[in-house]
Amino acid sequence: MHALRLSLIAALLLTACTGKDGVLTEILQPESTSDTTEPTTEPTDTDETDPQTTGEAAQCADNQPFQDSLAIWQATLAESGPDYFYTVIRGPGGFNDSPHCDYRTLTAVSAGVVIERRYEVSLKVGDEPCDEPWTETGAAIGTHTDLYALPPATMDGLYTACCEDALQIQPADEYTPNLEVDDAGLMKSCYAYMNGCGEGCDEGPYGRGLFLESLEFGAPPAP
Repeated sequence: MHALRLSLIAALLLTACTGKDGVLTEILQPESTSDTTEPTTEPTDTDETDPQTTGEAAQCADNQPFQDSLAIWQATLAESGPDYFYTVIRGPGGFNDSPHCDYRTLTAVSAGVVIERRYEVSLKVGDEPCDEPWTETGAAIGTHTDLYALPPATMDGLYTACCEDALQIQPADEYTPNLEVDDAGLMKSCYAYMNGCGEGCDEGPYGRGLFLESLEFGAPPAP
């Protein structure tokens, strides 16, 4: 009896696993209706630029004279080496005949780092008492905060400040921004003049108009 039952079960299985022509076929599991394929990630377009990582080149993008001068500076720096120094004149501003003092700040840079800063009187008019001169190096750089001393900055930093503090000054309808370059195309001055104002109303990098007196490569002369 037991053998008869086994024979019947075997016959039923054989019938279920054969086609119409009596050929033995595989028993397939039903395919899942859910898609288990991992989603693909579109390749990133490496030509797109993150404006947060491009530095000065992304600033004032619609100001072609600024972009041209910045490109000339970067090419000049790459060609002439990492060491340079520049001087900036700052003072009360305008054509001021009253007693006052104008000041020269010399900034020396090596490999993108300010390594020296000097401050001295460049012009004295009348009996106005002037600030004492000083020189900073090493850890002392930036410790003096005289009103007319230019803060420690590389030329790249000056270009950034020119864009942010003068060329893009707000409210834009109240100022006339100005960028001047020398014969080589390098920035010579950068400021924003308040419309309708008299003398001494210029704004610019680090709170005042920027007027570069000189820019040279190599180490500065001894004080």
